[in-house]
Amino acid sequence: MDQWTAILEKLKGKLHPHTFNKLSRAAFQIECSANHLIIGVTSEELKKELTHNYAPFIENALTESHLNEYTLSYVIANGDGKSALHKMSNFINPLYTFDNFIIGSSNSTAHAACEAVSDITPSAYNPLYIYGGVGLGKTHLISAIGNATRKKNNTHILLTNADKFMTTMVQFIKNHQLQELRELFLTCDILLMDDVQFLIGKEKTQEELFHIFDELYTQKKQIVFTSDCPPRDLKIEERLKSRFQWGLTVDIQPPDLETKIAILHQKAQLRKYHLPDDIALYIASNVQSNIRELEGALIKLYAVASIKSCPVTIDFARLVLKDLFPEEEKLITPSEIIKAVSKRFNLKSTVLSSKTNERAIVVPRQIAMYLCKKLTKYSLVEIGHLFNKNHATVIHSINKTEQKMHSDPLFKQHVDTIIKSLQ
Repeated sequence: MDQWTAILEKLKGKLHPHTFNKLSRAAFQIECSANHLIIGVTSEELKKELTHNYAPFIENALTESHLNEYTLSYVIANGDGKSALHKMSNFINPLYTFDNFIIGSSNSTAHAACEAVSDITPSAYNPLYIYGGVGLGKTHLISAIGNATRKKNNTHILLTNADKFMTTMVQFIKNHQLQELRELFLTCDILLMDDVQFLIGKEKTQEELFHIFDELYTQKKQIVFTSDCPPRDLKIEERLKSRFQWGLTVDIQPPDLETKIAILHQKAQLRKYHLPDDIALYIASNVQSNIRELEGALIKLYAVASIKSCPVTIDFARLVLKDLFPEEEKLITPSEIIKAVSKRFNLKSTVLSSKTNERAIVVPRQIAMYLCKKLTKYSLVEIGHLFNKNHATVIHSINKTEQKMHSDPLFKQHVDTIIKSLQ
């Protein structure tokens, strides 16, 4: 039972049944924070009646309900407005907290700024503007601000995004209640707005946000924005763009390999998956862009394993996730090259690194040196060490092989066949 319902219970029997039924249907609690009740009403007439005609009854009901420390304010909101505001007030995902946010070099500054905002409201960082690519943790961080702040002092928080803000505004405009929308937003202590890049091209929405921003900022209310680009790159009104830059602007970069592995292990633990280290490394090495793709790959792997009743091994992971990841480039080693060349010329692998300079050995050795330079990242000196030759000999062997490939089609065919066998 919320506070307004408790008040209505005390009013029952003290007001005319028609009046009581009207209050039950047309007045509702929107928010309760810091001993302040915000009551939504459906008309200006009812707002006046509550403020004047029924004020003594409501004051008595507050006392009888042991709520006399609360103050009440009334704002006009139709059903759509009430629904929209409730969604914004209660939309904060409880799973997004600072405790389960994996910190790395790519996001540590943004994380520290968000924690500072949740500790002191308003903070020195007002507004706080966070930008970065899709799926890097911006929504997680602003939700964590909401959860942490609400847990500490029951602060009234609105979490929305640019599209929802515009949709809500349109609902109020249709009912000629734009001022009431502004009043509803001004009741919050913290405004968290995600994805402000979607304000581009929406001039009326930008104008309304500008006015709400100015009012909240003047009242020392905390404001946090997220976007996929820095404020200077937003093609919006200059006056709004300027305000986005009044406080602190921080970015989030794609996570490094170690952070991605830590995120995978955390996601696996939450879902009770046993994730071997080699598979975590495989997924983290192949997902380059964002955290959502990491989690998507993890979920797909274990879903298929569950359906097929298969153990999760590295070979199974490669098979299941091959359509998600780019084809792995095969790494060719010098030892594989030496074996392939030796096999082509019916030689033992060891003779290519021997000191003999017989023609039957020299040509295959030159081909092997050429292929080591072409197919590996080994330096000339390192290749020389493999064949017990100096780097000048390696250069000569490479040049000799290239020249013969140009002049002798049959020789080139031999070399191409060896390359094909290695790929």
